[in-house]
Amino acid sequence: GGALAGWLDRHAQQVVTVTPGSGFARTAAASFTIRPSQREDYDALLRELGREQQLPDQIVHLWSVTPPMHGADETEAGLAEQLDRSFYSLFSLFKALGEVDLDHCHISVISSDMQEVTGTEQIVPAKATLIGPTRMIREEYLNLSSRSIDIVLPGGNGQLEAFTQRLGLELLATDNEGIVALRGPHRWLQSYEPSPIAKARSSSLREGGVYLITGGLGGIALAMAEYLADTHGAKLALIGRSPLPPREEWPAILETADTESGLGRRLRIVQELESRTEVLVLQADVADVAQMRAAVEQTIARFGTIHGVLHAAGVPGVGIMQRKTTEAAAAVLAPKVWGTYALSQALRDVPLDFMLLFSSVTSATGGGPGQADYCAANAFLDAFARKHHHSYGQTVAVSWGEWLWDAWQEGLQGFPEEVRAMLVATRRAFGIGFDEGAEALERILSHDVPHVFVTTQDVQAMVEFSRKSSAAEVFKQLQEERQSRPLYPRPPLGTPYVEPVNEVEQEIASIIGDVLRIEQIGADDNFFDLGGNSLIGIQIISRLRRFFQTEVPITIIFDAPTVSEMAFAIETILIAEIESMEDDEVEELIQQE
Repeated sequence: GGALAGWLDRHAQQVVTVTPGSGFARTAAASFTIRPSQREDYDALLRELGREQQLPDQIVHLWSVTPPMHGADETEAGLAEQLDRSFYSLFSLFKALGEVDLDHCHISVISSDMQEVTGTEQIVPAKATLIGPTRMIREEYLNLSSRSIDIVLPGGNGQLEAFTQRLGLELLATDNEGIVALRGPHRWLQSYEPSPIAKARSSSLREGGVYLITGGLGGIALAMAEYLADTHGAKLALIGRSPLPPREEWPAILETADTESGLGRRLRIVQELESRTEVLVLQADVADVAQMRAAVEQTIARFGTIHGVLHAAGVPGVGIMQRKTTEAAAAVLAPKVWGTYALSQALRDVPLDFMLLFSSVTSATGGGPGQADYCAANAFLDAFARKHHHSYGQTVAVSWGEWLWDAWQEGLQGFPEEVRAMLVATRRAFGIGFDEGAEALERILSHDVPHVFVTTQDVQAMVEFSRKSSAAEVFKQLQEERQSRPLYPRPPLGTPYVEPVNEVEQEIASIIGDVLRIEQIGADDNFFDLGGNSLIGIQIISRLRRFFQTEVPITIIFDAPTVSEMAFAIETILIAEIESMEDDEVEELIQQE
């Protein structure tokens, strides 16, 4: 970091350095410390830089660059530290930047030993979680962009100067490819090509084998369980996050419940499985090492061994980064990141045939707004499989595309109606059927590969589409389309029209009306009822910041969606700013007015 900062300074770049520390502090004129995962420290840093008119237009994030370390994230403390320096650091940084009025800021996220290119890298899977925020920032923020540059640190001081220059030139280049790896003299760009796997001549699955399935009471996992039982007579240990009701309650539930979805479907399939094979149903938090050890021990006590593991537990990501709490993001990472860690600890001494990790194409495509944490979790699975390809028998990550399955609605309950409708249409058009998924499973296990995409669509085409789908471009198109419209009269609303009563309300109403192309906005009119959405809201916030010359939080659109509520919130911010000023600052402000 120091060498790169020096190189940038010598090439006419104004450089501020920020290093990990115990809290926000200024250590020199252009040096600070912050806690890597703490949002409030980033807020304090940006406030300080803003006061000095030094807000950045480029950020180089180097906290995922570490010396090669075997097992850097193979302890609980090590994994937590790597997540703090990668995913949570970027998550907090981007949210803090989202509250600052910047024209544009580009973030170059530098990592070491995250990507496998030459096969000699000491992969640290936790670093791969930075892919989630890095991929999704362009789709969630109008004025932010980022790229990932993976490096291998030079071997000695003699190579440091040349390597620093090469990295510096990469940072100053205008070519902002999303995912780049620098290896030796070569610059690698990530891309995907189809490579069909031939049909297996014979199955790698054992007849009567014992298979442990996490997420085992979910739709896809249960379908795989049925396939294993029906075609291979497999004995099954199904691990679910939520316990099933007591057995004596099942008959009554099955008489009244819908047996094609929800709890009714799960109970029906478990009963059908039990009529065909031996089934052990366990309730455990897959992210808890102690609970997973207990689940593995119970499975071995019941069946004598475990031959294979299907890690299908997962939680979908919902909500853009700016509105998402750290706790909500952690809940998405938990089953895939911490769940894989817990499994690796619990299965350390079990001689498996394979461990199959259920990943998603979102690790490559991003998945769209609201999926930064889910993309990150799946990127971890992909990297874990590459690192541990032969550690747990054959370890392989399968990045599944959309599935077409009966209970898909259960996974969409947190999405807005229009998003749910789009996902329904996509799944119907491109979804993988259960039979296709089972056939893919057989083919994958018959070949020695660490990572496979299974989808009915062209992966590279999806990646290219995602790269072009920036929030700025979408908003530009929306604005061009809206500006070509005439002003429309106020639509019928559930609230009567109330005239804005003061200059603050009038200016807010004018800005909203101009953006939405509505000629009359009332003080009690709700932004979302008028046809607004989060993307349009970002533009309105930007204009409010410029007009009122203050840091209007982006969350104001959601927390105070009417004109009068927004005006009150902004007035409160302005009053607090004035009260915090020194007398001479207030005097100067009055003179400017």
